[in-house]
Amino acid sequence: MNTEKTFSSNLLSSFTLKIIACILMTLDHIALLFFANDTIAYEVLRSIGKLAFPIFAYLAYVGTFKTKNILHYLLRLLIPALLMDIVGYILIYSLDLNYLGYNILGNAFMDMFLGVFMLYFLNKRNIYSLIAIIPFTLGFLSSYPYINNFGTIIKSDWGFFSTILFLSFFIVKLIKEKKEKQLYSQSGIVDGTYDNQLFFLEKALICIAIFSVTIIFYLLFIFGQPFSSFLPESFIPYGTYIPLASIFIIFASPKKGYHSNIIQYSFYVYYPLHIGILALISYFLGILSTFA
Repeated sequence: MNTEKTFSSNLLSSFTLKIIACILMTLDHIALLFFANDTIAYEVLRSIGKLAFPIFAYLAYVGTFKTKNILHYLLRLLIPALLMDIVGYILIYSLDLNYLGYNILGNAFMDMFLGVFMLYFLNKRNIYSLIAIIPFTLGFLSSYPYINNFGTIIKSDWGFFSTILFLSFFIVKLIKEKKEKQLYSQSGIVDGTYDNQLFFLEKALICIAIFSVTIIFYLLFIFGQPFSSFLPESFIPYGTYIPLASIFIIFASPKKGYHSNIIQYSFYVYYPLHIGILALISYFLGILSTFA
C-alpha cells in the first residue's frame, strides 16, 4: 500500500511533456526575437525557456529504447536538422550575414540525432558499440574547434553539453538495469512488481544526471579558456537553470498519452514553423531589424 502511494507521481504522459517543452521553447524564442538582451523580460523568458531542452532530451532517451524502428526515428531527427540548416545557409548568403553574428545555424534536432545515435549503439554492448564514437566525436566537434568566420565544424544547438548529457542518461540506464536484476533475483518475482519503483528510480537518476552535467559545465566556465569554448550558447547564466526541468521530469509517466501520426509529426514541424512565424512577426513589427 505504501509503495503505491510513494510511486503515484506518474502524472505527465509523454504527450503532456512534449506540450510543456514546446511552450517553454516558444518562450525562449519569443525572448530572442522580441526583447533586447538587457531587459528583465528577456532574462526571465530565456531562463524559463532553457528548461525545454532537458525535457526533450529525456523524451528522446525514452524514445530510443521504445521505438519500433530506430532508423525511422533517427531520420525524423536528422532530416529536419539538415533542412533547418539549409534554410540558415540560404538566409546567410542571401542577406550577407556573418556566420558568427547570428544564431541561425545549428538546432536541437542535431543534438537529439547525435544523442539517440550514440545511445542506440552504446546499448548494443558489443563490438558495434564502438560506432558510438562517431556521434560522440561529432558532438565534440560541435563545440570545438572553431574556424575563422564560420564557427564550429558541426552545427548544433547545445554542442558537447548534449553529448555528455545523453551519455549520462545511458549510465542511468545501466544503474537501473543493475538494480532491476538485484530486486528480481533476490525476490524471485518476475511479474513486474518493482516496475513502478524502478521507473521512479530512473527518473530520479535522470534528474541527478541533469544537475551533475550542469555543474560540470559550470566548472568549465569557472576554469575559463580553453574549456569555456565547450559551453552552449547563453549557458551562463540562462542554461544553469535547466536542472529545474526536473520538476516536470520527476512527474513523468510511462504512458504515451494522446497519440496519432498527425500529432507525432506535428511536434517535429512545430519547431521550425514557430521560429519562422515568430521571426516574420518580429520583422514586420520592426523589432528583428533592431537586433541586426
